[in-house]
Amino acid sequence: MPSVVIVGNSTINTNELCGKFINECDVVIRFNKYIVNEEYDKYIGSKTDFHVINRNEVNNNSLNNYCQSKIFTCASISQRKFYKEYTKKIKFKKSAYLCAEFYNDMIKDIKYTSSKKFSSGMLVLYYILNSINYKNYDIYLHNFTHSADHYLESTPNLKKYNTTHNWLYEKLYFNKQIENKYIHRVNTFLQTQEENELTQSKT
Repeated sequence: MPSVVIVGNSTINTNELCGKFINECDVVIRFNKYIVNEEYDKYIGSKTDFHVINRNEVNNNSLNNYCQSKIFTCASISQRKFYKEYTKKIKFKKSAYLCAEFYNDMIKDIKYTSSKKFSSGMLVLYYILNSINYKNYDIYLHNFTHSADHYLESTPNLKKYNTTHNWLYEKLYFNKQIENKYIHRVNTFLQTQEENELTQSKT
C-alpha cells in the first residue's frame, strides 16, 4: 500500500533514526518553519511533498522557498476569506484549505466542545484520516510530543510557544487512532519490524 507520513516539529529524539523510512514514504507532510538538512536527515528525513502553513506564518516570505504544495490551516476564518486575504502572498502549485468550514465539521464529528483550538497537526491528521485521497494509504506519524516544545531553525534548541491548544485531548485522540490501528508511529513500527525480523532469523 502507498504511505503518507506526517512529520511534526517537536523536539528531535536522536535515538530514533527514522529518516530513511520517512524519505521512502510516498507522501511526506511537514509544518511551518520545518528544517531539512544533513544534520537532521537521519532522524526526520528530508523529503517533503506538502507544506502546512497556519495563518500566523502565512506572511513569512521565507516560506516561499519551501515546498510549493501547501495545506493552509486556519480554524477562525472561512476558506474564501483566507484565500482572498492570504494566499496571494504565498507561492504554491496546489493546495488544500483546512479553514472554518472544515474545523466546524470536524468538531461536530468528534463531538468536541472545548473552546481551545486544535493545532495544525491535529487538523492535518483528521484531514488525512477522512480524505478520500488517502483512503488506501498507510498513515504514519513522527516527531509529535503533544506539547509546545519545538526544535528551532538550524539548532536543536527548544522554544516554548505560548499556545492555547488542548494538548491532552490531542494526545488522547492520536493514541486512540493508534490503538485502533488507523495510524502508526514510525519509531514503533520500525521497532516492531526489527523484532519480527530478528524472530524470523532465529527460526
